[in-house]
Amino acid sequence: MATTNPFLLVHQTLWTLLNANAAFVSLVPEGRQIDYSPEADDTSEGQNPDKEAMTTKDFPQVRIVTIGGTGPTESSNTTFLRRDFAVQIDSGTRLFEHGMEVEWEVLRALSNWTTSMTALLWNSKSFVDDCSLLQSRDKMESVKGFVGWTTLWAGSIAMHFTTSNLPP
Repeated sequence: MATTNPFLLVHQTLWTLLNANAAFVSLVPEGRQIDYSPEADDTSEGQNPDKEAMTTKDFPQVRIVTIGGTGPTESSNTTFLRRDFAVQIDSGTRLFEHGMEVEWEVLRALSNWTTSMTALLWNSKSFVDDCSLLQSRDKMESVKGFVGWTTLWAGSIAMHFTTSNLPP
């Protein structure tokens, strides 16, 4: 992990946890993991990792996206905030089993995410307080012309930083 940006550290750690699960990787190989982080961009600045033209062999796809958060708020010398992330699974098919296989492996891969997240450091200090699942949602959607189940696992990560360490 080359970055010291806490938001990117969290994002990269989510991908690391998913890829540590061999069953996840066998279902969703690297070419179908849509990673928007700068470290994943090995071609050119601003490259879009989404494919323009897709076939059934491009599914299932998984991406990790930010979906908002709350804060920041301050209390004495600490700044608190929450960042919400989602693991989005696009099955590319109307059959439940394809998406649910991936969904199960995502759950297994992230089952111990709190331990990994609270071990992250910024400025030599841990900054993640809590990780919690917000919601899971399934919906039939069209992705680049392929109608199938899309599952969204949304989670929230509570963070804190020493306020005096934040200015550049």
